[in-house]
Amino acid sequence: LHTKTARLAVRVLGSASQVVAWRDREAAALAADVGVRSGVQMVVPDPAYALAPCSRERAREVLARGAVPGDRPLIAVCPRPWLDRLGYRKQLVEALARVADGLGHYIVFLPFQERTDGPLCRELAANPRLAGRSFDAHNVDDPSLLAGLLREADVAVTMRLHSGILAAAAGTPAAAIAYDPKVSSFARQTGQGEYVVTADELETEAGGRRLESLLRESVTHNALRRRRLERAVAPLREAAGTDLVIVRDISE
Repeated sequence: LHTKTARLAVRVLGSASQVVAWRDREAAALAADVGVRSGVQMVVPDPAYALAPCSRERAREVLARGAVPGDRPLIAVCPRPWLDRLGYRKQLVEALARVADGLGHYIVFLPFQERTDGPLCRELAANPRLAGRSFDAHNVDDPSLLAGLLREADVAVTMRLHSGILAAAAGTPAAAIAYDPKVSSFARQTGQGEYVVTADELETEAGGRRLESLLRESVTHNALRRRRLERAVAPLREAAGTDLVIVRDISE
């Protein structure tokens, strides 16, 4: 909403709606600033928080087909292209390689949009720094399977918003790469606000070191992070879909 035209469109359409649901408090605050004055407004968690992961057997079958060692701990990575930048890709690989060197993790890349993220995942997985310890799980288009694969990881590196949400729904803590304010909002919403590195920061070596530190801490204190995440996600999961119930009642 960087232009006057976009802000005007949101103000007019939002104010003309009977019910408006915002995904988080930051979005609701921005809407108020833009001037949305709908009769009913609410903050309702994204419906994806209520998604149930697939069975562990199904997720492990996919990993086995990719020759992922069954006895190795995993880090799931869900990147996306961002502008024409290359620096964050290098720093991401370096951070992952250092963690894998030190802690023995296998890296699983999960594209959330195959057309754009798929080529990037293949590029990163093929990097010599990750040779023999990375897998590109391409063409996975079932959200429950994506959530199931995320559940198998100790920690997820999430750049796509819904990769973070599905990781949280599956109980896996995230280190989020914030290319957009909505990613930072997700992290705060799930009690993970301190586990964020911005895309701008990750263009630098210092940003790569910070991401490495977040991953190491997440692995070292994994049980604690999972307990805190579950406490934060439980009310989000329960409230997800509330807006759909209200829309149904209005339509009836």
